[in-house]
Amino acid sequence: MFFTQLLPKKIREFFRGNLYVFSLYLAMENLLVNWRTKHHTGRTFNALSVEEGVEYVDEVFREYLEVGQFSTADILGKKILEVGPGDNFGVALKFIAAGAEQVVALDRFSQIRDSNKEANVYRCLEQDLSQSEALKMKSAYGMVNGKIQVDPQMIDYWENCPVESYKSSDGFDLIVSRSVLEHVADLKVVFEAFARLLKPGGTMIHRVDLRAHGMFTDRSDMFFLTLPSWWWSAIGSRTGNINRTRCESYTQLIRQTGFEVTNWIINHHYSDFSVKSVRPNLAREFSPLSDEELSVAGFSFSARRRV
Repeated sequence: MFFTQLLPKKIREFFRGNLYVFSLYLAMENLLVNWRTKHHTGRTFNALSVEEGVEYVDEVFREYLEVGQFSTADILGKKILEVGPGDNFGVALKFIAAGAEQVVALDRFSQIRDSNKEANVYRCLEQDLSQSEALKMKSAYGMVNGKIQVDPQMIDYWENCPVESYKSSDGFDLIVSRSVLEHVADLKVVFEAFARLLKPGGTMIHRVDLRAHGMFTDRSDMFFLTLPSWWWSAIGSRTGNINRTRCESYTQLIRQTGFEVTNWIINHHYSDFSVKSVRPNLAREFSPLSDEELSVAGFSFSARRRV
């Protein structure tokens, strides 16, 4: 909501409180998305303290290991693709410290970064590592002219590069993402890219947040599922807005693109009250879904590419 952030609070509240006015604004921003060159996406360091940034990086890295059913020893020598790293390299650095050969980090957008905060977070992360792990992490980045720079031999960072556009002569052992897939316009294309980029037997680990991400939640937590598809497309098809794809569609795509699920964890549920309240007003594509399917608000999974 780039433009509304510049407005006085009362006007911002009017924008967000009026469904039609807010939708019209979002549609205009959707049309003008190419005018914006830098974005805040995901949970940005800009909104976190150094301590919170450290906790967040540790949490994400730990969850990847848990969902993938890996130990840190399993990371040794691996080539890893991180999709949507956002405005920091914390998780990539944790993989390097654990012995990964290289992390390629792809982001669809160009990020607004706070290099000083990044550096402080990385130094705090190093304090909890063994001496050898800390040396690996330190060797992967440095501060050049006041900006964080990474060694591309260890962390190869690509901005404005959707995963479906990335070409690699060597396959990856592991692909990871957190709160990225729900923003993808064409999931089938992205899953086909995962299948192309992963080595046979390689693993992908993703966390997917199916909630509204603040869109119209002043009305109800599931109101966003009542808007027809043409409306939803008009207000966010080019800005990385959530795609509203539900859980069952992910399981179908996983099978169709040559993967087998190795772990599946439901992280969030909508209440029975929320599901039953929204049921009469659901958009056409969501009406056939069962209450159980509608109630899934987030999940993590790992899947292995078939050999």
